[in-house]
Amino acid sequence: MLSQQHLMHEGRLVPAAIVYAHDRDLEELGRSCPEALAVAHVAGDPCVDRITAGWPGRESYRRALGIEDGQRLVVVTSTWGPTSTFGRLDSLLPQLPSQLPRDLYRVAMLVHPNVFPRKPTGRRH
Repeated sequence: MLSQQHLMHEGRLVPAAIVYAHDRDLEELGRSCPEALAVAHVAGDPCVDRITAGWPGRESYRRALGIEDGQRLVVVTSTWGPTSTFGRLDSLLPQLPSQLPRDLYRVAMLVHPNVFPRKPTGRRH
């Protein structure tokens, strides 16, 4: 979505800033809309940062999830929407555990909070 078509209007760059997680994203932007490179920045990947920060607790996390020594955890992640992994859950998740030896693998799924619609609270913000 970050191509000239989406970033430029009447020959002018629209965003004042674009923030990316990885250097490779800048390379892609340079190919698709070189005019935007001047306002593009790499700020890092907060998800990778959190995973890295949690590394010392790895063994306690594994125990909490019931993962035994010698087992591997396969994590399926998803955003929302009909074409997301979660939106196609009936075709993927039932098959995955049956394709892996049960004694060697555990499967977990992490879903984006927007997958589940929020119920109105009646409060105004």
